[in-house]
Amino acid sequence: MNCKKYINLLFSGTSNYIKYATVTILSALENLQENVGINVYFLYADIIEPIDEDVKNAWIEQVLYTFRDKNVNFNFIDVSDKMHLVENLNIGMWGREISLTHYIYLLAPLIIKNVDKIIYLDCDMIVNYGLSEVFDNDMGDNLIALAKQHGFELDEEDFNSGFSVINLKQWIKEDTLTDIIKFGEQLPKSDFCDQYLLNEYFGKTHSNRIMLFDKKYNLFPITYPELNLSEIKILHYAGPNIKPWYDLDCNYRGSFLWWQYARETVFYESFIADYIMHHRLCIEDWMSKDYNEKIGDCYNRINDCHNRINDCQNIMNVCLNRISGCEKWLSKCFETVDKHYKKSIEYIFLFRPFEILVKMLIIVKLKIFEQL
Repeated sequence: MNCKKYINLLFSGTSNYIKYATVTILSALENLQENVGINVYFLYADIIEPIDEDVKNAWIEQVLYTFRDKNVNFNFIDVSDKMHLVENLNIGMWGREISLTHYIYLLAPLIIKNVDKIIYLDCDMIVNYGLSEVFDNDMGDNLIALAKQHGFELDEEDFNSGFSVINLKQWIKEDTLTDIIKFGEQLPKSDFCDQYLLNEYFGKTHSNRIMLFDKKYNLFPITYPELNLSEIKILHYAGPNIKPWYDLDCNYRGSFLWWQYARETVFYESFIADYIMHHRLCIEDWMSKDYNEKIGDCYNRINDCHNRINDCQNIMNVCLNRISGCEKWLSKCFETVDKHYKKSIEYIFLFRPFEILVKMLIIVKLKIFEQL
């Protein structure tokens, strides 16, 4: 089909995220008018771990096959040689390599030429309306458009960086990327990487160069439950624990939409396999932790018992020493009695039975302690 126009979409990450971006692209395409196509730019840098070229090419082939009869043009661009430009920017909670991948899309002005503007989307999004609406907005000399007031992760007046419309023509004209990088290198540490950078740069120091969209254009499933699914423009499954490809039971709002589009891609079986492997690893990890906790608990209890046994032994030793002392004292007493009253009738009938009784009690007590 011949399209009257195309909108430009930008994705970024490591190359293994190509298959997740495929679902987002499909959701965007199926919500566009029939005469509107998409130009996709996927910028990647495999800096977390190396990915074999054959595997990477296989993923690209599968993407192209998924959209073989659709109005989508693809540009897969390796930007590894440009990652040094962002290496001094803030490193977040995910560690150095993962944090640096969050800045990849900001390199677009250096790579994508002859494109006036482009919509950036995170790979964990589902588009639920026609993106032409935001793409056709006249940005004037504004550098970027973002959705504000999330009420999650950041303050109400901050925005999430997963969705933006970037005025590439203006960025190139003003060399905005160089200015943002210099600005970002001076920022204090934060866990949110590119998000923190954009909030500080556009939300505070360049607030006159930003267009704002409603929160519905970048909404987390766990926020604003009062909104119907049909009212939400873009669902964003941000965070490691709510990714739709790990939510086969569709416990999160709109997860079923992600799986609906996933079934239309050639990656569907791969997503199922990933789901199984992820939950298998989670179960194994849980079982391992539970086992270690139980072993640790048993070890602590054994130590506690051992300490108590030692305490008992110490008490027994004290008692035995005292009994031994008493026995010696009694022996001296009886020696004295024997010496002075040996020939006495009273000794025979009174003291001797008492001596025998005391000695018997001592012997019984000693036997009891020996058994303990």
